[in-house]
Formats: sequence, C-alpha cells, structure tokens
Amino acid sequence: MAVVHDHRLDSATGRPAATGMTSDSPLSCSALNKTFRLGRTELEILRGVDIAFPRQGLNTIQGASGSGKSTLLQILGGLERPDAGTVQWEGQSIYDWSRGKLAAWRNLTVGFVFQSYHLFPELSALENVEFPARLAGRNEPEKGAHLLDQVGLGSRLDHRPSELSGGEQQRVAIARALRNNPALLLADEPTGNLDVKTGREIIDLLLRLHSDRGNCLIIVTHDNSIAALGEQRYQLELGQLTRG
Repeated sequence: MAVVHDHRLDSATGRPAATGMTSDSPLSCSALNKTFRLGRTELEILRGVDIAFPRQGLNTIQGASGSGKSTLLQILGGLERPDAGTVQWEGQSIYDWSRGKLAAWRNLTVGFVFQSYHLFPELSALENVEFPARLAGRNEPEKGAHLLDQVGLGSRLDHRPSELSGGEQQRVAIARALRNNPALLLADEPTGNLDVKTGREIIDLLLRLHSDRGNCLIIVTHDNSIAALGEQRYQLELGQLTRG
C-alpha cells in the first residue's frame, strides 16, 4: 500500500481526503515497534506488528494484562506514536499528518470506548455524548438524545456520571463514541470494570449497534468469551501479533 502525504480534508465530510491507494482494508499498520523504559529497564511491548483490518466486521485482539493490547489500540487510533513503523488510513500515513489533521481524523473517523469510561464528571449524559459533535462545530442535540435512547438511557439525559451506574456510564461512552458515525470503532476492555451480567449486556449492545452501522470494530480483551466473537481473531503475546 502506497504512502501518500496529502493533508487535505474532504469538504463534504470533514474527514481526511481519501487520496492515494485504497482497498477493502482501510486501516493497516506495518512493522510497529514500541518500547517503554522504566529506569534502566526496557520493555519491548510491540515488535514488528503487521496487520490490515477489513472495512467492515468485528476484530478481536486478545492478550494477557500488560501484553500491549491497549498500547496497540492507542497507536491504531492516533493517540500514541509508535517508536517505529507506520499506521495507514486509506493509504495515508496518519503520523505524517499535522497535529490538527490527526485530531480531526480522530474526532470524525474514530470512536473510542475505554475501560474507565472517561466521561466528563461535570457534564450531563447528553452533554458528554454531544462533546465530539461540538468539537466538530455541530449543534444537533437531538442526535445525541436519539443515541442515548438507543442505548436504553433516553430517560436519563440530564444525569451526570456520578448519578449513573458503571454499566450506564459505559452506555453513555458507547453513545458518545458513535456520535460522529465513525468508520472505525475501537473498544479497549469495554467490560473490564463491570460485573459479568452487565458486561454481557454491554457487549451485546456494542455488537448490535456495530451491526446496524456496518463499521470496522476492534475490541481488545483478555476475556476468552469476548475474543471468540471476532470474525477475525488475533493474539498478542511477547510483542508479536498472530492470527487466532
């Protein structure tokens, strides 16, 4: 896949212009390396990771705690630079973009669901969901309200995170991740802070909403039952990613 250094945004969508070579695998990475240094100790988290994800479908990446799953997801989503290697979206190397273009891509093309929810405590559920849209200059709260209704929180629009259970907070986080209708949805241990029953409900909800939208969903997890749901399954171990 060719690397194209074109930093334009599409005028109609606000997303990075899809110039250069494209395929059925819009997101790919090549030779990714990442090392963390703790004092005199070096920990090589990723070693030459190569992968391409289909435009649609459910992908799961499984690995033990500390194996680098979250780091890989953050690199794929433009949140953390690798030490070496490339991440490409529609043929463009995202870490060659300007800071502003990378931020715009993250907001408009990528939706994140984190283990710890990362909601703004001073904002209501609706305000949290609308935050990505406001960043993009959009003011259509009815869309955020519709998403909250879809995740079963239509009657709790004005509640702040402290007034919601963990499962409800994760539902808000899922609605927020979907607010700008992302082509790429990244979920980092989305059930990690939930009990088994609530976690199962959250996974069922995430998969249903993903199926309705037909985007690319990548879930990283240590849970065998969640990993088994993937149409494409991967294992991350000792810095290497293999097909499960």
